[in-house]
Amino acid sequence: MPQYMLDTDTVSFALRGQGRVGTRLLEHRPSELCISSIALAELRFGAEARRSRSRRQRLEAEDFQPGKEQEFRLEIAHV
Repeated sequence: MPQYMLDTDTVSFALRGQGRVGTRLLEHRPSELCISSIALAELRFGAEARRSRSRRQRLEAEDFQPGKEQEFRLEIAHV
């Protein structure tokens, strides 16, 4: 039975290797740890937002250079 419910920040810090969070979590058996469905949703939302932001920045850097002719690309169009 889980003894500790981790919040979104704790899981996020562990995933990014910030501080000693990951080390502290490894001191426990996985069965002792859990997260709420809300924390899971927040982590998924954050990961998707980060992926979208990173993809958008990469596309903008590659495609939007001054003087370069642009072609229409549906995947980056805001419809």
